[in-house]
Amino acid sequence: MLGLLLLYFIGKNYHRLALEHQKKSWPWVVAGIVFYYLGTLLLGALLGLYCAVRQLDFDSTFSSQIGLSLIALPAGLISTALFYWILKKKWEKQALSKENNPDILDDGV
Repeated sequence: MLGLLLLYFIGKNYHRLALEHQKKSWPWVVAGIVFYYLGTLLLGALLGLYCAVRQLDFDSTFSSQIGLSLIALPAGLISTALFYWILKKKWEKQALSKENNPDILDDGV
């Protein structure tokens, strides 16, 4: 249940960012949530690779599901925050270029 609450707040921030920059909001909400899960997936793959290289037993190294979830949570948050920051900088740059050159009609195409 707490995971759904986290996804809600991730989606809410992307929705607000998209509306501020006159973009369709729902694709960016979905993209933000996808980047959260990609970050957790990437960390899981790296941990699995680390255990395979070190010949560690993954189950004994990360014995509880809660422990693994708490390790993966920051990775997902960092990945979605990084994507948010990149989108924000890109869209602000596009807005500045349109303000500086209003004669260009097809700048966003």
